[in-house]
Amino acid sequence: MGYFDRLIGGTLVFLVILAFRFRVPQTPCRRTLFSRLLKAHAMERRLLKKPRQLPFPGVRRLWVTVFLLLASFSFGYAQPSGYTATINPDPISAANANSVSIDYTGGTVLDTYSYTFVSDGGPGTVTDTGLILSGAGSISGIDLSGLPDGNITLSFTLTNIGGTGPIVNDVALKDTLAPTIAISAPSVVSTTTGPVTYAVTYTGATAVTLVPGNITLNTTGTATGTIGVSGAGTAT
Repeated sequence: MGYFDRLIGGTLVFLVILAFRFRVPQTPCRRTLFSRLLKAHAMERRLLKKPRQLPFPGVRRLWVTVFLLLASFSFGYAQPSGYTATINPDPISAANANSVSIDYTGGTVLDTYSYTFVSDGGPGTVTDTGLILSGAGSISGIDLSGLPDGNITLSFTLTNIGGTGPIVNDVALKDTLAPTIAISAPSVVSTTTGPVTYAVTYTGATAVTLVPGNITLNTTGTATGTIGVSGAGTAT
């Protein structure tokens, strides 16, 4: 049910209840129909039993009218559910860490959103709240550059008059440091038969795809050779 559907429905309920409210005699011994329905008549009965304490008869009606208005607009509201939230982009790099977005679905216009980002790489949080203006969309311009690299976890909720919905989570990798590479000295300074090996060491790499075609052999004179790559992993 959309916000404006609920608003119209709540208004109609308010008008119907209000019509019954003012058709019932205002006597100390008779409860109003609205009080029977909502079982919220204790305050009004106390007021009716002491009418002389109210300098103006309209004060009692005003109090009940305001109560009816608030109750009618909350009629039919249930806390949000079934929504999703996703971190965009994934992975997060140095180029986009200051402009992250949350893509959400399943919301209702004028629901209140609340989000928190944390990293398993170290301390720090990024939080904010606001209103959504459509059932699905993006909350953009979120700066996560201050969070350490690591797995970034998003916790996201929506809230309306009916309450706060369940926490939904999403995880994205933040990696803003480029990997480094180091090449060792040759295993032998000179040889006529080989082999000659070099150790290639990587730091901060998430994947290594080194193949013989990536390597160029620079020779002098009549020297020649065949290139091969061995090893596995992301270190050497």
